[in-house]
Amino acid sequence: MAESGQQLVALRDCADYDDGTLDTAIREATAAVGGLAVNGATVLIKPNMLLASAPERAATTHPALVRALIRLAREAGAARVLVGDSPGWQPSGLVAPKTGIASVVAAEGAELADFGESESVSVDLEGGSLIRRFELARPVVEADYIINAPKLKTHGLMYYTGAVKNLFGCVPGVRKSAFHLRFPGRTEFAAMLADLYLAVKPAMNVMDAVVGMEGPGPNNGRPRRIGLILASQSAFALDWLAAGIIGYNPMDVPYLR
Repeated sequence: MAESGQQLVALRDCADYDDGTLDTAIREATAAVGGLAVNGATVLIKPNMLLASAPERAATTHPALVRALIRLAREAGAARVLVGDSPGWQPSGLVAPKTGIASVVAAEGAELADFGESESVSVDLEGGSLIRRFELARPVVEADYIINAPKLKTHGLMYYTGAVKNLFGCVPGVRKSAFHLRFPGRTEFAAMLADLYLAVKPAMNVMDAVVGMEGPGPNNGRPRRIGLILASQSAFALDWLAAGIIGYNPMDVPYLR
């Protein structure tokens, strides 16, 4: 058990996206940090579906990880499993098939969630440092349990992007562009991300660090094999450790500082 004020992060070696290897790594990592409490729940898995990009480019969460999480949620008793994201600038109907996530969702009997702007829900946030209200995709607000499934990558604005930054996809459609215009500086944008985390409150974070992205991320970098799966109930704790693993001082990452 973690001491008061500490958050556990589990790491497991995972050399490739083979079903058995990946399933074992994710099952062990999530169990080590408390497991999935999803019996009878509606579960939303939130991968990184940035753009219509093939899995081997490492710009998006690998579909094999999404498949493993769907299966794990089912095994834990989830009544309903949804998978969704709001891509950066392309329609999800184009992104989901290209990334391989649509076929996995269909094969596993899960559902692709609609993160469209017409279905957004206003969420008031008490205690936010910068934002008092977010417009979030309806499936995010209505889910009983959110599994955040980021990809480990570099990022032009935040230097590093992982579990916390992945939640920006919970803001539907072009509303994300408004945040970039409103908070163009790193410090302000980082504070917004921290507030967004408080609004979304993912219950479990499972990072695809089997193959990450280095260089001009989040979409124009190069795949880099890392060989890890990370899991934690805290997205910030997970990102702190992951940023250090790839050579960053976490204090140099604006939203971690």
